[in-house]
Amino acid sequence: MLLVMILLILTLIIPPTQAQNEEGNIVHRQTVYTALTYHQPTGNRFVEGMGTFPDVRSIDYRLPGMPIWLLLTPEDPLLVHVILEDGSHWRLSDVVEQSRRIPSTAPMTTDTSFALLANPADAAAFTHPIVLGDDQIAYVNQNGDLVLSRRDTVLDQLALGIQPDARLVINDIGQIAVYAAGTNQRYVHGIMGDDVEGTALVVVEVVEDRLQIISRVDLLDDNIYEGLSPMWADVDGDGVQDLITTVSNGSDGARNRVYLFDGGTLTREIDGTIIGRPNRWQHQLAWGSFGVDGEMLLVDVLTPHIGGIVRFHRYTGSSLEVIAEIGGHTSHVIGSRNLDMAVAGDFNGDGRPEIVLPTQDRTQLDGIQLTENGPQVMWSLPLEGQLSTNLSALSANGRPLALAAGMADGRIRVWFP
Repeated sequence: MLLVMILLILTLIIPPTQAQNEEGNIVHRQTVYTALTYHQPTGNRFVEGMGTFPDVRSIDYRLPGMPIWLLLTPEDPLLVHVILEDGSHWRLSDVVEQSRRIPSTAPMTTDTSFALLANPADAAAFTHPIVLGDDQIAYVNQNGDLVLSRRDTVLDQLALGIQPDARLVINDIGQIAVYAAGTNQRYVHGIMGDDVEGTALVVVEVVEDRLQIISRVDLLDDNIYEGLSPMWADVDGDGVQDLITTVSNGSDGARNRVYLFDGGTLTREIDGTIIGRPNRWQHQLAWGSFGVDGEMLLVDVLTPHIGGIVRFHRYTGSSLEVIAEIGGHTSHVIGSRNLDMAVAGDFNGDGRPEIVLPTQDRTQLDGIQLTENGPQVMWSLPLEGQLSTNLSALSANGRPLALAAGMADGRIRVWFP
């Protein structure tokens, strides 16, 4: 099969490195890249490479239930990992087969060999570990602690009160960010599987097999972080990745908030436009060169459950300014913990990225690009069903992008050149 041949020769691993410092100063590690439903360890749903969309072929696989998670990987001979609504795990390539993996509805990730990474026995139910290199992983346990382990041996843990569906994100030098101090005693919107949301943003560093908190912000009053993870991105262009978050409360609803970061401290808050009423959400998706001239912009979806407006935001130095928008799309289903129904990248191969996400009824994928005339749908792909999974995309070594999606009728569709 052509698709299998393409993906078998892909490699996505950037080997971890550990800098040497004879003076004994803190040494940062380089991020280890693995396969994730949110595409980058930073939480940025942006995939590198170029595609030929909409000039693509597709293959459909039939499964005995509704898929909820999937992951494209270049494993040999595996192609797509899928989790169904009943928790069963399936592997799709030339053969469709159910694995012996313990049933789980938690999202998936891989290790550095692109085999699925097993959740530790005490891991929280709706998240997964992240690979740090040096045989270390970090994860959230059932008590809400952040845990550092190596080969099933716990090295350290911090009691942070992390909600069970929080996702850990790591920047390019291996620092971990997570929402913590979860509660349901503040503003409750309850659109992501439960009513528990984080009220603290914590940045942690691993030093000599120990977890060290290097910066923390605790929200006051009724404010919460409405999402499962922040996103690392160099918003101010100083070469150091900052943190993009969504802050909500019961009076004004949601807003994007950037915390500028200097490598050791969250130094300054930059707010975007406030919705102005509660029970309305905005979903941060990706940071990248979406501008007509390559300017770095943030893409989100305003009210994805009600008309879904894709917006492009510019950082002005003092705010996040909406510069363009287009309606009729979505990136999330109420009650779902899947926040990965969108992916960004240069899917049509014209040198400029698109944000790819479903139409409001989730029956079509649109590739939206910001042009001189505003946001335009550059290409569309009919799903012939309703999207029920995240979107997974993959490219490496100059090979064109492939894209996978799962539908509620039990089909997995993979598009490739």
